[in-house]
Amino acid sequence: MNEKSEKKIDYILLAILFCMSMLSLLAIYSALPWINSNYSGSTILLKQVIWHILGYGTLFVLFKMDRDKLENLVYIFYYILMFLLLLLIIQQKFEFSFLKKIIVSINGSYCWYTIPKIGTFQPSEFMKIVLIILVPLIIERHHVNYPINNLQTDVILVFDILKLVIPPCILIYIQPDSGLTLIILFSLVAMLFVSGIKREWIVIGVSVVIIIVAIVGIMYLVDPDFVIKYIIGGTYKINRIYGWLYPEKYISTYGHQLYTSLLAIGSAGVNGYGIQNVPLYIAESQTDFIFAIIASSFGLIGALIAWGLSLALDMRLLYIGMRTRKGKNKYIIAGLVGILAFQQIENMGMIIGLLPITGITLPFISAGGSSLLSYMIIFALVFQMFNDFEKKENNL
Repeated sequence: MNEKSEKKIDYILLAILFCMSMLSLLAIYSALPWINSNYSGSTILLKQVIWHILGYGTLFVLFKMDRDKLENLVYIFYYILMFLLLLLIIQQKFEFSFLKKIIVSINGSYCWYTIPKIGTFQPSEFMKIVLIILVPLIIERHHVNYPINNLQTDVILVFDILKLVIPPCILIYIQPDSGLTLIILFSLVAMLFVSGIKREWIVIGVSVVIIIVAIVGIMYLVDPDFVIKYIIGGTYKINRIYGWLYPEKYISTYGHQLYTSLLAIGSAGVNGYGIQNVPLYIAESQTDFIFAIIASSFGLIGALIAWGLSLALDMRLLYIGMRTRKGKNKYIIAGLVGILAFQQIENMGMIIGLLPITGITLPFISAGGSSLLSYMIIFALVFQMFNDFEKKENNL
């Protein structure tokens, strides 16, 4: 093979991802006795193995592709995903019989399409990744058109980005999936923070959010029924907050999941109960509460391994982000680290009771094909970034 065409692979990043995949499969295997599903737990494990194989295959294929072609395809995927998200909302409102075979409602949320003999497909997971790729392209184009940064150009940049981000966020929130909406918005803040925009805008944005939350809080004290129905979106979400704040009080209802999680983790000690020996049933053990299974099965050691791998992944991405010279690459890394850190902190935090339960999964460890495959798509770009600066340094 021609030396110039040979691509450099970041084996450290690849090793981190592989270790997370192994931990994921081991944790799902440990959770098999408690997996409550329409099909057997072993089927879930087998499907996750297939998703990991498919994910690494996708990573390898996209890594070999031309970067410009990938970016052009992303624009097409954005509109395809917008159509799929809109179709989910239409089905949610009208429940057409001919769509019931391909659109499924899980726990009251219309987020998935059914793929026969394969599983489910969640468009919002892929939209999350598409936006992390598209927003940096908008920022880069903006800096070319407006090389001088001022108040007016900042307004133009924010407006151009919001035109792209707000429509899918609204559709995802209506599904409802508030957790993924928060993830997308958090990644947007991370990318804007490194985009060169004046810091005053970040402060203003955070202040607006705080003011809105305060207003909603006051409205809740005055008319809780109105807030629950029209702003929060129903009693289910407010009950989850009660379950988080008072798990023992609501042990048989809203707080049961958190209480059993805390009990299983707290009693596991340093070494844990061992594989498939978790003493308590933990709902959603293979997805949202996979960290509880790890901490219960392998104790403090297992929890530290999961935390350490997540931290190592973030630090490796930051290392690549600091070494790359292209602005759009830095924005992609900022957005990617933003959503990974947000998911990691929220997922681990909610399982030990520090943060409210939102249904946010643990990247690369929780079961789920759409999330895993979508992340592998953007990690192909990360591996390309590593290849680019390694080749440039070797040619100096």
